[in-house]
Amino acid sequence: MGTQHSTPVPNEDDWLFEHGPPSPPLSSALPPKQKGDTYDFCMLKNSWNTKKRNAIQEQLGLEFRLMDSQSCLVLYNDEPLVVLQEAPQKRIYICSFTPATTNQSSCGSFQDSPLYKWAVVSKRKESHQFDMTTKSDGAVYASEFYGRVLGKRKVLLLRTGLICATMERRGNFEYKCRVGPGIDPVLVACFVACRDEIHKGEMKILEEKSYILPRRPDLVFHS
Repeated sequence: MGTQHSTPVPNEDDWLFEHGPPSPPLSSALPPKQKGDTYDFCMLKNSWNTKKRNAIQEQLGLEFRLMDSQSCLVLYNDEPLVVLQEAPQKRIYICSFTPATTNQSSCGSFQDSPLYKWAVVSKRKESHQFDMTTKSDGAVYASEFYGRVLGKRKVLLLRTGLICATMERRGNFEYKCRVGPGIDPVLVACFVACRDEIHKGEMKILEEKSYILPRRPDLVFHS
């Protein structure tokens, strides 16, 4: 029960499977739920950059606040919780103020407090899908599409091959998310934000390239 999905659409049994051993949650105030219980919340598309009031603030107490062109601060009830930091090769690091492993070295700091890599989100080559690997247990989270709602693709998140979360677009500006038992809801929310940011960066590059016109073969300059 809940160990695999035989159809493109998750069924209720998938939410009865308790993933484990659970990794330490990014916020101890939002621990992973137990068998049969889920976290259900909504968050805006491009939460990293939006200035609009985000539903996830009321539902999970999380706020995404842009710091600069490459980093975003995630707050929990107005307290700094996570830093999202862009890295080369279409990757984003999810960094916590608490080490993910024993004797872990700091990867930086924020307001003189050390930061530690908690997970990395990356885009698969030649694909529209994303992966996330957690530092504490080496678990791999992988996204895949399943079905559509009003033309919008729904996204399934698998942890080591088992369904752990879903993300469903509602209109053009919001996701409806469900997080299964034993899975850190803050980690999933950060994954959604990172996924959007990497995709947005790709679209920006394509837009910039579209304005570069090829040189005419009948126009020549000599230095």
